[in-house]
Amino acid sequence: MLKKLLVLAEDVDVNLSSGGKANYAFICALLECGFSLKIYHYSHKEVFFEKAESILINENKWSFYFLLSRFQRLWQRYTRIEIAKYFERRFGFSFTFFNDTKSIVRTIRKENPEDFDWLITLSKGSSYRSHYAILSQNRWHSKWIANIHDPFPFSYYPKPYRWVEPGDRKKRVFFQEMAIKAKYFSYPSALLREWMGQYNIRFHHEGLVFPHQISQMNSTDNLIPENISNKIKDKFTMLHAGNLLEHRSPFKLIEAWRKFVSHYQLSENDVHLLLIGPGTFHEPYLTELCKKFDTIFRYSGNLNYDVVKLIEHLVSVNLVLEAESEISPFLPAKVPNLVKVDKIILHIGPKKSETLNLLGVDYSFHADPSDANVIFLKMCELYEMWLNGSKLKLNKPNLMEYFKPEHLKNQILNINH
Repeated sequence: MLKKLLVLAEDVDVNLSSGGKANYAFICALLECGFSLKIYHYSHKEVFFEKAESILINENKWSFYFLLSRFQRLWQRYTRIEIAKYFERRFGFSFTFFNDTKSIVRTIRKENPEDFDWLITLSKGSSYRSHYAILSQNRWHSKWIANIHDPFPFSYYPKPYRWVEPGDRKKRVFFQEMAIKAKYFSYPSALLREWMGQYNIRFHHEGLVFPHQISQMNSTDNLIPENISNKIKDKFTMLHAGNLLEHRSPFKLIEAWRKFVSHYQLSENDVHLLLIGPGTFHEPYLTELCKKFDTIFRYSGNLNYDVVKLIEHLVSVNLVLEAESEISPFLPAKVPNLVKVDKIILHIGPKKSETLNLLGVDYSFHADPSDANVIFLKMCELYEMWLNGSKLKLNKPNLMEYFKPEHLKNQILNINH
């Protein structure tokens, strides 16, 4: 029997965040599975889906919390006295967070749980607004699948990401209440389900693995900028696309690349390393460093998502760069698309990683983020293969099946009420 799902997503804007990309692809996959969907989202812009009703939740600009949040901003702007952290320590969350969640609650109250088989909540980054909103709506809890895309709060993260943020105790209370009230929990990663299980056994026992989905390539008039396409054509190229977060350091990668270029005495006519996406924590040093080498191209802005996907298809090798850590339970949202591209992925991350688990324990194109020499050797190996005419195919058909909607459909149909 056809399942009817209500999806409550904090963001589905593919050009705004990686969370928006993952949520949009997940919803498209649900529609491809044949489920009947009604979608509410808080993206601050209209986003439409074929074969589904999509409703933008508007921010309530007449509430007490909205007025408090604006007063706080004005106070800080004119006095230059930071008070946000004080209030977050006291209440656990910002006034904006409370206003957003109450705006979501006010809208979702219009719906009747009896009209749906499941409610799936999707959030982004370190924000769980959609989840917090449903926590107060008891009538939905027996049908609630809470998607946990990353650990929360930051004190639940593995090192080096872990830190105690303002309001940590109240944030932990929120997640422990969710552990009690939600019917099921879904994760993009089996390793993340295992990781969260140490904080509440229900996170693991009632956990489902819904992997990130392959994004459909939209027809687009956005061509690859000429200054980028010229650096790809007829050359050996490696691409890292995505946000270079604080602990996702690119400097060992750059060190290895410089050694590789020097070893083969290559120039910009032969090879290019492309680093596309923001990296605020590493700037301006990162961009200034890249300018010194004509074989490194740095683009710190946000390219249209469809353009990035085209570039991923055209380069020789795609990179997955993770933090130096004992464990990386995250599944980067771009991995399913890289699997679809079917080009070899150079994984630079810890051995205990969801990405490496999926690629296989015997996957050879892997290096530790701290070991520039191994990264260099892998670059050399890939370059030699490319010189010898190899298409550098990933060739992981089982992984391709894992990321297809049919697998997700089976996961959902097998859930017990």
